[in-house]
Amino acid sequence: MGRVGNSMIKVSIIIPIYNSEPYLEICLNSVVKQTITDIEILLVNDGSTDNSLEICKRFKERDDRIKLYSISNSGSAAARNVGLQNASGEYIGFVDADDWIELDMFQQLYEKAREIGADIVGCSLVRNYNGKEVRQKQHGRSGLYQRKDIVNEIFPGLVCSEILKPTAPVNMVTKIFKRNLIKDYGITFNEKLLGGQDIAFVRTCIFHAKCFYLMDEAYLYHYRLNPNSRTHRYMANAWEVYKLDNKYLTNQLAECADYDFSDQLRLHRLHGALTSINYEFKRGNPNGPLSRYRMIRGICNDLDGDRVFQLVNKRKLDLKRKIAVFCVEQKWALLLLLFGYFNSLLEYLRICVLGCK
Repeated sequence: MGRVGNSMIKVSIIIPIYNSEPYLEICLNSVVKQTITDIEILLVNDGSTDNSLEICKRFKERDDRIKLYSISNSGSAAARNVGLQNASGEYIGFVDADDWIELDMFQQLYEKAREIGADIVGCSLVRNYNGKEVRQKQHGRSGLYQRKDIVNEIFPGLVCSEILKPTAPVNMVTKIFKRNLIKDYGITFNEKLLGGQDIAFVRTCIFHAKCFYLMDEAYLYHYRLNPNSRTHRYMANAWEVYKLDNKYLTNQLAECADYDFSDQLRLHRLHGALTSINYEFKRGNPNGPLSRYRMIRGICNDLDGDRVFQLVNKRKLDLKRKIAVFCVEQKWALLLLLFGYFNSLLEYLRICVLGCK
């Protein structure tokens, strides 16, 4: 374990940075002012073209706990891996450069981790958008999970549930992870995945963890909703991205002796199909109706004959998702196309006409 001055490093905080100039100072101030002082802060500049690197250098000059690394633009997974390779703390946490944290976040997480010897400790977060705050609890009950509890309570929703979303606490930035857990199992961020590397990392850590603690009443992380983020924009080949993620998870979980994830992996594939269809109607899609129809039809055909539709609890789905699942099952690509355009129109009216966010 590393040292800060004469003290052992308790938490290594990894921050990947790419063109984060508007928010970076707020983020870094919240980290350097943490009430737990025995920390190291690993800033990984991922080829920024704005003034992010200069801001990092300025902070590094004022705080010798900061380590600064620069790489050519390779994505957040590669940047976080650089942080992992150079981290020396007992626990490791992550902060995104456009977010900020409560000043006692890592002290609270670390003290709980040390108290019970946990491999992972997590909290809840606050979503911030246009000055509005919404508290968001993590999935799962608050409290201690020993290995049998992880298997019985978290594994059933670790990948995907019968309502087509994970019901496990898989948010990465709200947690700290014991470095020995990461090191012993060789856990890294998969740079070949085109999306969801952070969730895949958390799933793998939970998969191997023997002790997990969730502080779901502690809202310590502030997540800034960015309308220009990838989740709000068109992503080309989204279905290929989700299929790659599903294949990776299948390989990771295939040899699990504690739990059979096969049904969850099928549900995860259907969830990815619905999300990919939804991406066809995000901002920035240059394709016309015919190209979108062909893409949707291809996704429906990929799921043809899959028994996944019998695993979905349709009674618990909201109306929109219930309609979408039925249309995919019936391979009604044209209706899905019209449904997507209709939902896009409703979203436009909600935001632009009604002024709702």
